[in-house]
Amino acid sequence: MSATVTLSSPASTKTRGYSGQERPVPQDHQFVDHLFDDSCFLCGASAPQTMIRYKGVRQLRQQINRAQHLVISFKNQAKDTVIENSVGTESWKAKYEKLEEEMRKLQQEGDVRKAELETLKGECIDLRLNNAKLSLLEADHREAQRTLSLGDEAVLAELQDMRQQNRQLSLNLRERLVEVETLERRLLEEEDANRVWRYKYVGSL
Repeated sequence: MSATVTLSSPASTKTRGYSGQERPVPQDHQFVDHLFDDSCFLCGASAPQTMIRYKGVRQLRQQINRAQHLVISFKNQAKDTVIENSVGTESWKAKYEKLEEEMRKLQQEGDVRKAELETLKGECIDLRLNNAKLSLLEADHREAQRTLSLGDEAVLAELQDMRQQNRQLSLNLRERLVEVETLERRLLEEEDANRVWRYKYVGSL
């Protein structure tokens, strides 16, 4: 991928070099320590030396100086890019550290949630055990109620039998009383008959 380097136009000065051409004012960001400082019209190097009469050599020196400017420009651009990337890297590094901090916080929250989940699981296990115990107690309670109801029925049946027996005994007692009364009457009748007999027997003597 090729890069195009554009050199800014140098500021002009009235200082004249060879052939009456204006030389630029030296600029700090453009200055280059040239091999041939008598032929650069970009950075305004030191004052021109003795005029070089051979045009081809002069143009060659100017091309060399211009090439040095291009190299320096490339270096400056690379430096700016590195600085820019460094700033971007620092920015991304800060963002990454912030994300790492957030991730740590999320991890800590996740650990807390896991601990809470384990606690809830333990509570659920305890609740299930208690529920099982409660179910057993309810079953025992129902069995006890059934036993009590059966016991009540047995007691009621026994009471009913006792009442029936009591009624039967009452009837038997009344029958015996009637028999006793009958016997008493018979005894009284026999006693009366005996008295009459004795009276008659004694009176006949």
